Amino acid sequence: MIVSLWHVYVALEDELRKNATHPTFGALHFPIQLEREKELVLDLNYFYGNDSWRSIAPSTCTASYVQRIRQVGKESPELLVAHAYTRYLGDLSGGRVLMRVAKKAMKLPKNGDGTKFYAFANIASGRTFKKMYRATLDQTLVTAPVADQIVAEANVAFVMNMRCFEELDVMSGDAVSVRSLEEVMLTLKMPVKKEQKCPFAVLGGPNPHAVGGSMPFMPKKEATTASKVDVTAMKGECPWPFVLLHDPVVGMKNPLTYVLLVVLFAVFYRQILSLVGL
Repeated sequence: MIVSLWHVYVALEDELRKNATHPTFGALHFPIQLEREKELVLDLNYFYGNDSWRSIAPSTCTASYVQRIRQVGKESPELLVAHAYTRYLGDLSGGRVLMRVAKKAMKLPKNGDGTKFYAFANIASGRTFKKMYRATLDQTLVTAPVADQIVAEANVAFVMNMRCFEELDVMSGDAVSVRSLEEVMLTLKMPVKKEQKCPFAVLGGPNPHAVGGSMPFMPKKEATTASKVDVTAMKGECPWPFVLLHDPVVGMKNPLTYVLLVVLFAVFYRQILSLVGL
């Protein structure tokens, strides 16, 4: 799994740097605070004892994920924000929990060896940074069609992450096959609409977080018009796994989160056993 993450972050951070001055994404590019490639290299060198892991080719689902990121960076760089938000704010929100689980389960050293990926040394407060990032996201102006495309791409990013985990289940014998992108998309309760808190859910409609229901990613005139649109409300909490990004306390109450933690523990445990030759 760590090798897969390395492949994903190499592609993501390369495309983000290439498009750092893009009018849509530029303001949301924080390489010093967020980039994870170097931390993943440290973790992989710790577990393997050397850099032999660099010769490991990406798995089928990982390769598909990487290809999607490369395609977006080349053809639709404005959609990179969906991938950046999905990965980085997810890491910030649930990273500390996963770090504690990994350290305890694998008896890793307290100095952080093996869990550098989860430590954001250049972010003093994860909560403050996420608040600032979302505020910047809300102030970014795009057209309504582009906003809808960003929402759709965020869904795709989540699903591609889920497929990577399903692939690990297949490799470990806990599942028969990996669901297709379309099959996983059907399991998500989308779209999320008014009065639900998922940040991407409001890109194509009224923003329940803003006074007067203004719309992020849209010029002021369009936002005024859009606020008058009658959007059917779907009450309830943001669907999993989106809720983990912005409300991890609520997300931890969802049984699917515990399933995810169990899967992560199993993956880390198997990697340790393979490294020690058991």
